[in-house]
Amino acid sequence: MAVSHFTGDHYQGLSSDSKPTANVGSTFLETDTGDRYVNVNGASTWAYLPRSGGRPVLAVGTGSAAIAVSSVAVAAGTSQRLTAVTVHLSAAPTTAGSLTIILNANAGAAYDTLLYSVSMVGVTDLLWQPDQDIYLVAGSAIDVAYANADGRTFGVEIMSEVR
Repeated sequence: MAVSHFTGDHYQGLSSDSKPTANVGSTFLETDTGDRYVNVNGASTWAYLPRSGGRPVLAVGTGSAAIAVSSVAVAAGTSQRLTAVTVHLSAAPTTAGSLTIILNANAGAAYDTLLYSVSMVGVTDLLWQPDQDIYLVAGSAIDVAYANADGRTFGVEIMSEVR
């Protein structure tokens, strides 16, 4: 079966089909498995969407200075489940520094929680997925920060799904 393109950014095909280059947030349904994927980089990288039926949400940031990317604060009356954070640097940093992923809690700074921290020396690509479900309530957000002392060009994506 060839890949079919539908209205907007929706595609379908078999699990054996190559997924197309598509816009960030495009969806792909594997008709033989029922698995769904979302495009995460505006090219040909697709991430599996769990079968929970949640709508994917994506926050992105790019630049070459310090990294300070936050997910969109969760809207009132909803919650989100954090699914992944990806970081790409144009070249591996040589200057010491850690990238942090923090739950910025709506309840205030006393409740903010460091979820992950990693030294970026020698790292160009990072995919972090929580080991357990992390639910964000209204007003909460995920913050990704890194000093980026070497001035590497970066791309950051924070992926979650509305529950």
